[in-house]
Amino acid sequence: MRIHRLQLKHFRAIEACDLEFQVDGLNVISGPNEAGKSSLKEALFLLLEIKDNSKAQATQAVQPAGQDVSTEIEAELETGPYRFLFRKRFHRKPATELHLLAPKREQLSGRDAHDRVQAMLKETLDFPLWKALLFKQGEGQAKIGASPTLLAALDRSAARTVEGDASETSRSRGELFPDETNNSDGHDALCESIFEAAHGEFLRYFTPTGKPAKDLVAESKELEAAAEEVERLTAELAKVERDAERSTQLAQIFREQSQGQTAAAKELEQARLDFEQAKRLEPLVQAARAESEKALSDFSNAQERLREREALHAKLEGLASKLERAQSESAQGEAQAEVLVGQSKARADSTKQLGEKRVAAQKRVEQAAESCAHLREKAELETLIKKRDRHDSAQESFNALKADLAGLQITSEDLNFLREAQNQVGVAQGLIEAVSPEVHLRSVRELEVMLDGESTRLQAGQEESRLVEVELSIETSEGLHVSIRAGRNAEEAAKRLHEAEARVRDRCESLGLADLAEAEKRLERKRQLESESKRLGALLEETHWNTDCKLRAETLAERIRERSQSKRELADCDLGEAVALLESSEAELAAIASQWEESGRLENKLQAELAVMSERRSGARKRVEEFSHERDQCTAELASQRERIADDELALKLEQAKALKSVKANALDELVLQLQSSGLEAKAQALSALESKLKEWTRELAASERERGEVDARLELRGGMGLGEVLESARGEERRRKGELQRKTQRAEAARLLYESLNEEREKARSSYARPLAERIDALGRSIFGDSFAVELGPELEIARRSLNGISLDLDQLSTGTREQLAILSRLACAELVARDGAGVPLILDDALGASDSARTQRMTQLLAEAGDGKQILLLCPDSDQLEWPPGVKRIAMSVQSPR
Repeated sequence: MRIHRLQLKHFRAIEACDLEFQVDGLNVISGPNEAGKSSLKEALFLLLEIKDNSKAQATQAVQPAGQDVSTEIEAELETGPYRFLFRKRFHRKPATELHLLAPKREQLSGRDAHDRVQAMLKETLDFPLWKALLFKQGEGQAKIGASPTLLAALDRSAARTVEGDASETSRSRGELFPDETNNSDGHDALCESIFEAAHGEFLRYFTPTGKPAKDLVAESKELEAAAEEVERLTAELAKVERDAERSTQLAQIFREQSQGQTAAAKELEQARLDFEQAKRLEPLVQAARAESEKALSDFSNAQERLREREALHAKLEGLASKLERAQSESAQGEAQAEVLVGQSKARADSTKQLGEKRVAAQKRVEQAAESCAHLREKAELETLIKKRDRHDSAQESFNALKADLAGLQITSEDLNFLREAQNQVGVAQGLIEAVSPEVHLRSVRELEVMLDGESTRLQAGQEESRLVEVELSIETSEGLHVSIRAGRNAEEAAKRLHEAEARVRDRCESLGLADLAEAEKRLERKRQLESESKRLGALLEETHWNTDCKLRAETLAERIRERSQSKRELADCDLGEAVALLESSEAELAAIASQWEESGRLENKLQAELAVMSERRSGARKRVEEFSHERDQCTAELASQRERIADDELALKLEQAKALKSVKANALDELVLQLQSSGLEAKAQALSALESKLKEWTRELAASERERGEVDARLELRGGMGLGEVLESARGEERRRKGELQRKTQRAEAARLLYESLNEEREKARSSYARPLAERIDALGRSIFGDSFAVELGPELEIARRSLNGISLDLDQLSTGTREQLAILSRLACAELVARDGAGVPLILDDALGASDSARTQRMTQLLAEAGDGKQILLLCPDSDQLEWPPGVKRIAMSVQSPR
């Protein structure tokens, strides 16, 4: 396809534009951002793909914002044998017009025009190639493996590379396909049709991923269902046979269980009679047990009363002992308390005396501390006064130095300028000496000579030499006049000398200097003053005197004056002696305070011991009262109990209860022995076992009868179903389906083998496609990156790796600019391969050089211009004026259009 012309109206920010392109070569469309360059691709898409009445977002987005106008797109295109003019209007009054110019004239409108263009494009245009060759900055590699046009071109390139001579290829194909001699397209079509037929047969039985297709899966499932039905019917028939056998077994079991149930009932009746006879002894045993328990209870009560009486005696004795100990402790506590009271009073007096000493020592410490503070503040005030004096002196020196520096108006640049100018004077003088002529005069007799108007008398034999810088005039008394002029070089040297001397003189006058030596001395003096200024500045910084220092000095002076005027006593000594006095006073205070604290601690300890002792005396007195009261209560309780029953009578009743308990226990043992000899427990166990056995026989008999009924019911139901005939029919269906599936599976495996074999050979052939494409990319890339450039292609014919200067890197390891350049190279190589066969689509590159450096950008533009032969390239770029374009490149400028 080729684009001859593209016209837009009311398309986004484009008010109107009409662009014509050369169909063979490079077209450069340039313009600033928002000029509408990228809109050209979008307009082509809308024109060829979208109907005029579409309400899609793609059409709504191109209408100018805030304007109720129609967007119009018109293009003159050529594809295959067709050349046509195609126009669409969107939004208001949508319309579509087609004017077919070749191979024959035709005119259509509306839906017919849109469908006609779609049909021509499908017939002649390789859409995958069209989409793959479009490029926009930031996009990655194109997936070009789906383009049939490119694959056909690569196939022919690979065949030419592998087979060599084209005549050999034609002969070999002629031998295989006599009807298609010298017709490579026919050979390709035949090979492709064979492969497609094998692929179609493969897809009858398998999915594209190689899994069984639905029909084959359905056949397998039907066979599985038939096998499952045979298995189910076989199992049902086996169940009938098992039920018949089980019915016979259940009849025999039922007879045996009935006989066992009858025998168990007879044994149970006899065991029940034996148990009733033995059970008559139980009431006698229960009565004897009650009498024995009563006698035991009476004996226990008598024992408890006797123990209570003995416990009361023991308690009374214990209370007497406790009362005696409590009285003794109370007497001891009284004596110890009197001792502690005396010790506590003495310790309190000692603590009071030490406290008075501590107060006196504290006053001495405060006086010594005040003396130290007074002396320290006097020392600090003296230091501040000295600091102020040093600061004032340094400030005066610093100000004077600044005044001296202000008078020295010379810099290192001035001195360098004078030195350089003086050097130029010396150079000019040397040059004058080298190029100026020198005149030697020698008088043979005494003679008066005028040299440049100055009279000079020469004695006989005297010599005079002069350099002629510009011109020298000589006049003698005899009337001889000689004029000597120096050459051009001498004049130039003299001019340079005068200029250099003027520069030295002017700069010295501006600085108030006589010459270079005075300038050097003045600059050295300035440097000395600057060094001294830094030293004084550092001293000022060190002796920094500000408002805080002044306030501090005034505060210290006021404090010292107040202390001097007060009546407080201050030590008449220096600061060291005052500090020593303070330290000794503090040490004395610390010793007295330690003694005072220790005395207070001992006093508190005695007070605590006295409190504990008082508490103990109170407790001892309380215990004496409690034990006395409790002893009186216990004595009264013992007297009351003895009034009810004496101690001897209580012991006699215990002996009588003990004898009765023994008699009743013997009688109970005799009756229990008789009951045990009757075998009542064994008979009860035997009765229980026989009852359980009868219940088990009854339960088993019922279960057998129930199972027998279920089995007979299933036999009756299944007997009339004809399971044998149904099973044979199912087995026949299974054999039929197995044979059908086996035949279909064999055909499927044959189709798989054929397709996989052809596909393997096809993939082997296609693997050679990458070679001509990679070779073309390498050839294009070497003009950009150098002779060491090479690429490796991936399975989709995209660039996978790049080699440069012996280093290979994956694509994602490269810079953005390099990846974009490689993407352009691969598209350009594809376009060239397709263009060799007379096919192809326009190669549109949108902002393709934005990420490249200037040198590679220039080389890339040259490459695009050279590669435009046989194909149409549209390069959209921001600014084409900065690049050099060879002849044959058509340049189209677009500008930003202001809205109405």
